[in-house]
This record gives sequence, C-alpha cells and structure tokens, in this order.
Amino acid sequence: MKRSGASLAAHLKKEKSMKTTFLGLKHRQIEPPLYDSVVELCNDIMNAIDNEESEAELEYYQELEQLCEEAESSALNHPFQWEVLADLTTNNANAIKLYKKGVAYAHDQALPDFIASIKLSLARRYLSVSNNKLAYNTALEALDAAKDSSNNELKQEIDDFLLRK
Repeated sequence: MKRSGASLAAHLKKEKSMKTTFLGLKHRQIEPPLYDSVVELCNDIMNAIDNEESEAELEYYQELEQLCEEAESSALNHPFQWEVLADLTTNNANAIKLYKKGVAYAHDQALPDFIASIKLSLARRYLSVSNNKLAYNTALEALDAAKDSSNNELKQEIDDFLLRK
C-alpha cells in the first residue's frame, strides 16, 4: 500500500498519539528494550514526511514493522513498539489490530501505563471511524488502567478525551 506523507503527518497531528506515547515514557524508570531503534525509525519517518520523501517514509515504516515482527517472539517484544507502529499506520483497521496486539502484550507484561496509553490511542482511532460508543468505553478502560499511574500527563489526556465526549 502506498502511503502518503501528507496524510500520515495530518493523521499524527490529529491523533496526537505520538505525544501520548512519548509522554508516557518520560515518567518510566526503564526504557523498553528497542526504544532507541523505534524512536530512531520514527524520527526517520517524520523527517521523510517533512522532506516529502514518500519512498523513504514507506521504507522506514517497513523497517519498523519488520523490527516489531522480529522481536515479537523474543524477550525484546514490548507493547511500546506496537503502539508506535499503530500510531504510524494510516489504515484504521490495521492500526486497531496493532493497538489490540500492543494492549495484549501490555497485559501479559503487567504494564498498566502502556495499557492506558494504548487504550487511549485505540479510543482515538475508534472515534476517527465514528465508533463513538466503543471510543468512549475504551477511554474508560484507559482511565481504569491509569488509576495507579504516576503519569499525570497521561491521566490528563484521558480525562480531556472523555470530557470532549
């Protein structure tokens, strides 16, 4: 599938997902195993978008996708990489599948901050496809997951999302 840099940039601005993802990490003591690689690829994608290099954007996206898939059956697997991949996926149905995968890994690894962050991103996607009820319920699940979190910015983003509903 050909990806448009303009559409991805607009999508990221609209969703604010990357802000949530990286704000969430700011308050964590330990970075996910592939954090540096994922952030580097994300920066490469954003630079390609800024420079209107759609082929480079697609290439970096595919590298990120491959990184996630290769790490999936190893100790390097972490919900962070799936959340970022989903954030960068313009096809809503595919992004929703990736978010659900990330949430499952966050549950498996007992990472409530990631559950909350990914659920919020998932709620935003549901809203973007006009599934308001599922968006609201998913945001409530994010709020529940964040209740014991020290990440006040994430909690505020969830509250803001729910207040707009």
